[in-house]
Amino acid sequence: FVKSTRNIVIECSWRPLVKKLIRNVQNWWADGRLEAGFIDGDRTHKWLADWLWVPLIQKEVNNYVDQFNDHVVRKQMEKVGPSNCSPNYAFDHPGEYGGVNNYIPLDVNVIDSLREGHAGERAVRFFPPWAEQIAAGLFQSAGLPQVTVDNAWTTFVAMRNTFVAEVADFEALHKLDGDGWPAV
Repeated sequence: FVKSTRNIVIECSWRPLVKKLIRNVQNWWADGRLEAGFIDGDRTHKWLADWLWVPLIQKEVNNYVDQFNDHVVRKQMEKVGPSNCSPNYAFDHPGEYGGVNNYIPLDVNVIDSLREGHAGERAVRFFPPWAEQIAAGLFQSAGLPQVTVDNAWTTFVAMRNTFVAEVADFEALHKLDGDGWPAV
């Protein structure tokens, strides 16, 4: 590890993320959970909460990253790296700051071969696709407003009982593994 006095640049980049976003997300999640009747050990509750919250959190992270990478760093004569520009600009125009474009061209065949040994979609999903279809269908048919951090738990409550029932019906009709994925 690097001494804290030499870790200032890295600390300055992640500290606002924790202060402005991570703590807010923790508060948003915790604030309505109990009132919404969310049960930690209930797989269907987790799927529905993830269906609602994951896109919201991803949107917030994307907004933070876009804002951080687009902000202009003030001119600093003593700074070794680029200043008086945004990180995005410096990344796109490294030659203006004495840098070199170190993009590494990738062969599409190499990417395809890496994907062959990967667990695929299941490894990066929070719930099976059929559960997502049930949630999306319920959301659309109920005519609920766009989900925001302010109404996510209210939306959860509005969808919860029907979602749980439809998931149970689906599982009764299909052979699934213990995680709700089609049995192989």
